[in-house]
Amino acid sequence: MTTVSEPTPISGHWGIDAATWQHPADEPIDWEEVRAEGASFAIIKATQGDSYTNPWLKRDLAGARAVGMLVGAYHFYEVGVAPEVQSARFTESIIGEVLELGAWLDWEPADMPDWEVTTAYNGMIAGIGEARRPVGVYTAQWWHAKLVELKLPIHRLWLAAPSLTAAPDGVFIWQRAPQSVRGIVDLVDIDQLISTRGVNLPHSIPSAPAPAPAAPAPAAPPEVEASEPLGSDPAAGEVAEG
Repeated sequence: MTTVSEPTPISGHWGIDAATWQHPADEPIDWEEVRAEGASFAIIKATQGDSYTNPWLKRDLAGARAVGMLVGAYHFYEVGVAPEVQSARFTESIIGEVLELGAWLDWEPADMPDWEVTTAYNGMIAGIGEARRPVGVYTAQWWHAKLVELKLPIHRLWLAAPSLTAAPDGVFIWQRAPQSVRGIVDLVDIDQLISTRGVNLPHSIPSAPAPAPAAPAPAAPPEVEASEPLGSDPAAGEVAEG
């Protein structure tokens, strides 16, 4: 069972990453509620391996964008599937999408030999990079250390480090502990945008849409002195029930 602490206040730009886990029983996300909570961006799972595309991808990207949030998308790497096949599936799924926070490789396989890491990782980065640059990498702290040790390229780092109290140097997005957010049925990971370098941010993140102003009350009809009791006019029809 996951133990959830009280929500931690987050300064600056924060957002969420979402997949089908955030749609239990096919329940949609209420993006207006998420934006009203203060989230300014969302990164949506697009694909996994060579056979899965998130059925909520397009709807979630459109829903987040419609309320003024910045968006990104990610691919979950699967061991044993050719990198060129996986990267092609991912890039095809996001054709035509404007991704202010870019495209991301979700790299969290079990440990593997160094040569295999180098081959698979470089293949994914190159394949995605042919269509979307720069390519960001989401990974855990131990994998980040190994990628650095192998001198593999990390253009943007999205680090999963919920136990830390501050983001390490060089982190672009810091994934923190999951929390409850209004508008989402299940728990969702909370992400903090640490660096805005290279991101086409607007001058200010738009606020959540303001509610439409209430229509003015109709003016009261002028008083007319009646010579007969109200409703006695035989020409007046009955009001139909709505």
